[in-house]
Amino acid sequence: EDVTLNSMVPLWRKNKNEVSKEEYDNFYKDKFHDFEEPLKIQNKSRVKINICVSIDGLSKEDYEKIRVGGNFEKVISNIVLLNEKGLLKDINFCVQRDNYSETPKVFIFFRELGLKNEQITIFPCETGDTFMDISNRTKMYDSLNIEFKQRGWDIKS
Repeated sequence: EDVTLNSMVPLWRKNKNEVSKEEYDNFYKDKFHDFEEPLKIQNKSRVKINICVSIDGLSKEDYEKIRVGGNFEKVISNIVLLNEKGLLKDINFCVQRDNYSETPKVFIFFRELGLKNEQITIFPCETGDTFMDISNRTKMYDSLNIEFKQRGWDIKS
C-alpha cells in the first residue's frame, strides 16, 4: 500500500499568485544560503517538467531478469501516472539479448497504456557482444515494419 509521506506542494509547482513574499524569501535564503532578502523576485511562469523513462522488458519476467530487484508493476503504474499528468515526454526501450523477442510488441504495449508513437523510441543496446550486429538490427526493424503494416499503422504515426 502506498503511503503519502509529504503532501506539500513544492514552491515551483504553485501558481505565482499562490506564493507569498515570505515563501519566496524563505526559499531563496534556504537554497542560496543567504541571510539577506532577494533583490528582485521574477516568476514569469511555472516550470515545465518533462520526464524520460527507459524500460528493459514488457513482461514481469523479462524486466525483472534484466533489472534484478526491480518491480515491473510499480514501473508500469508510474509510467501510466506520469503520462496521465502530462509529465512523460519519452519512453525508451533498449533491445538486448534478453528482451529481443518483445521488440515487435513495444508500440502495441505502450499505445494500450495511452502513449503516442512519437513518445516511444526503440534502440539496440551496445552491450559489447555481437548480438545486435547489423543483421539482427535489420531483422528487428523488419519485424517492426511487418507488425505496423498488419495493424494498418504508418511507421511515422
